[in-house]
Amino acid sequence: MKIHLAECVFGVFALDEDGNLLAFSLFPEDVSAVVEKLLRLQEGEVVEELEELIETFEGQNAVYVLEDEELARNLRDKLSVKIEVEKPSSVARMFRKNLLDYLHRVGKELSEPELKEFLWRVNAQLTRIKIKEEGEKRDKMIVQAVYSLDDIDNTLNLFSTRIREWYSLHFPELDKLVSSHLTFVRIVSELGLRSNFTVESLVELARVPEDVAERIVKEAEKSMGAEISEYDIETLREFARETVGFLS
Repeated sequence: MKIHLAECVFGVFALDEDGNLLAFSLFPEDVSAVVEKLLRLQEGEVVEELEELIETFEGQNAVYVLEDEELARNLRDKLSVKIEVEKPSSVARMFRKNLLDYLHRVGKELSEPELKEFLWRVNAQLTRIKIKEEGEKRDKMIVQAVYSLDDIDNTLNLFSTRIREWYSLHFPELDKLVSSHLTFVRIVSELGLRSNFTVESLVELARVPEDVAERIVKEAEKSMGAEISEYDIETLREFARETVGFLS
């Protein structure tokens, strides 16, 4: 026997394949309690009312038909019952279309305006909760994005510091003349050896102010730094180019 399970704001209902009502288990009438039950069902949780409804068919070798795959899977795991998923379910659709009539059968003597008013109250509270949850999710995403940016900044600062330390073996005076990481790294990536430094190249390629460029050139001419091989400087320049790409 196939039993179609359908939920609404008033509880969970068991129907046969022709839509005949077989059994039901009602939620508390409090709106907040109803919202809590519906949220749990939407998350695939087996609520107490659903479990009670299944127990009424114990020993009948029934196959239960649900629309929600996660709820079906959790119900099968928890109660070890046979489950099928039908989405959308024609029986559940008929149930929702004739909800007022089914409610009358279980003793809920509601008028259509009363039903609509209760549905509105439940949906309004559900919507508020979901909007809050989505807002919290976005807040968490923003926090993670900020953390990621902080990590990137820390990594770039580390890269820049390593480039300063490495290049200072060749031109130690430059470290005091240029405080900006971006400018320092750009000088290394664009010009390489200190012997390539001219006022014009520092201004045009490394975007250094002219007065600072003049001091750099003077210090480069009398630097106490060691010579560096072409291979080593090209390796350092490539590292600097990659860093500049992130810094600028």
